[in-house]
Amino acid sequence: MNKLKELPEGWKWVELQDIAEVTSSRRIFQSDYVQEGIPFYRTKEVKELSEGKEIKIELFISSEKYALIKAKNPVPKIGDILLSAVGTIGVSYIIKNEDTFYFKDGNLIWVRNLKNVISKYLDYNFAHFIKFQQSILTSGSAYNALTIIKLKKYLIPLPPLTTQQSIVSKIEELFSELDKSVENLKTAQQQLKVYRQAVLKWAFEGKLTSGLNQDANDVADEYDLAMVAEPEGVYQTANDKANQNAEQAGLFEGWKYKRLGDMFNFVGGGTPSKSEPSYWNGDINWASVKDVKGDYLIKTQDYITEIGLKNSASNLAQIGDVILITRISPGKAIISKIITSINQDLKIAKPRFETTSSFVKYFFNALERQCIKVASGTTVLGITLNNLNELLIPDLSLGEQTQIVEEIERRLSVADKMEESIQQSLLQAESLRQSILKKAFEGELIK
Repeated sequence: MNKLKELPEGWKWVELQDIAEVTSSRRIFQSDYVQEGIPFYRTKEVKELSEGKEIKIELFISSEKYALIKAKNPVPKIGDILLSAVGTIGVSYIIKNEDTFYFKDGNLIWVRNLKNVISKYLDYNFAHFIKFQQSILTSGSAYNALTIIKLKKYLIPLPPLTTQQSIVSKIEELFSELDKSVENLKTAQQQLKVYRQAVLKWAFEGKLTSGLNQDANDVADEYDLAMVAEPEGVYQTANDKANQNAEQAGLFEGWKYKRLGDMFNFVGGGTPSKSEPSYWNGDINWASVKDVKGDYLIKTQDYITEIGLKNSASNLAQIGDVILITRISPGKAIISKIITSINQDLKIAKPRFETTSSFVKYFFNALERQCIKVASGTTVLGITLNNLNELLIPDLSLGEQTQIVEEIERRLSVADKMEESIQQSLLQAESLRQSILKKAFEGELIK
C-alpha cells in the first residue's frame, strides 16, 4: 500500500472485496435455453446497455428455471453492477430498473451488496482505472479474461459518501458538456458523408464543370442521378433514344449519354467449392464484398489456388481495373491495386472507351443509390446485368473526364482534411474524459 499514490485527507485505498460482494451467476447450460421467457444477458447485451442502446434479446431461460434460481440464490437488482469479464474487458453497467433477467457466469462478474460506496462512483471508477490495471487483473489467465479472484483485489480510492456524491455530480456535469461536443462532431461526420456523395452527384450532373454550381460547399438536396422521370423514360435500349430523353430524365442537357452495356464489358466472378480444400488457401487473391472498402483494393481476406480458379466461374481483375459490387451492396466501386480473382457478387468493369480508372470509380460510386433503386431481391439485394447495362453514362472526352476527376478530388481533399480534424477532436474528447476521471479519483476535481 505504501507505493500507492497519496490520497486527500479522509480518503483511503480499499480492495473491492472490502466494499462489495464480487460474485457471478449460477451456471446456465445450453440445454436450459428456451424460445421465450426470462432474458439472458451476455457480454454483448451488457456492452449495448452500457452504451445506452436498445438491445435485442437473443437468449432466454424459462420462468420456472428462474424461479428455482431465485428461491435459493440472489438475483440482480437495482444498483448492482455487471462487469464484462471476457472480450471487451471492464465494461460496466449499473442495473437501473426492476426488469427481470439473468446472465451468463464467466462472461460477466456481478458486484452487489455495496457498502459505503455509491454505485455511480464505482461505475465511473471502473471506466477509468480498469484500463490501467487491466494487465494485472487479467494476468495469469489462459486467455484475456477478468477473474473474480483478481477483481476482489481491485484497488479503489474511496472518499466519504458525501464526497463521492459531489464527485459524481461534477463528473456528470462535465460529461454532459463533453457529450454535446462529441454529438456535434459526429453530426459533422455524417454531414461530410452526405457532402461526399453530393459532390459525386454534382459532378455527373455537370454542375462542377459547367458553371452551374454556385456554392460547392453546401450539401446538395437529395435527388438521384437520372431518376427524376419515370424509369421507362430513363433506361432506354438505344443510345439515340437515351439522348432524346435526357431532358425528361433530369440529365445534364449539355452532355450526350450512352448505355453502360455499350460502354463496358462487365466480367463476373464465382466461388470455388468450399468442400474442396485444394481450392483454397493458395496464393491467388480472391475478392468478395467484404474487401471493397475505401478507394483501393490492396489485399483480400481470402485466397484460392490455381486449380480453384480453373474449377470455378471466377475471373481475374488486373491492376487498375475497377471492381463493382452488384449484390448485397450494389453500386460501390473500388480500384484494384492487385491482381485478384472475384466472387459472384462482384463484376470487373472493362471500359470500351478511352477513360481512367478514377473516372470510372467515381462514376459508379455516384451511381450507387440508383443501382440500389433498380436492384431486386428479398433476402439479398442485387442488380441484374440487364438492368446494369441499361443505366446511362455521359459520353465525354478524356479531357472532360479528367476535369471532372480534378474537381471531385479537389473537394474531397477538403472533406478528408475536415474528417481528419474531426477524428482528432474525437480522440481529444476521449482523452479529456479520461483526464476528468483521473482528477476525480485523485481528489483534484472538487475542492
